[in-house]
Amino acid sequence: MKKEDLKLAEKILKEFNKYIDDLQSVGIDLIETPLFDCFGKLFDLLIKSHYRTEGQDWINWYFFEKGDRDDIKAYDKDNREICRDFDELYQLVEDYER
Repeated sequence: MKKEDLKLAEKILKEFNKYIDDLQSVGIDLIETPLFDCFGKLFDLLIKSHYRTEGQDWINWYFFEKGDRDDIKAYDKDNREICRDFDELYQLVEDYER
């Protein structure tokens, strides 16, 4: 996947999550609805169409667990921090595809 396309997917995901949060703040909960489930399935389909399991796992970790949090980190086998930002995520998942 081109870097700008994965970056756009991240932007769309953040926008979707903001909409969900905004609706929850006024008492509308969409998390347990088919709409929320469909968005997740589409996102998974997009990622699976471009990356193998390792790349999918890293993308999911970065987008859904790490996000903008500096306190969540990942390390390689030599105990060096990896995947600190989007550019490092992209390089990591592309390396799995080679």
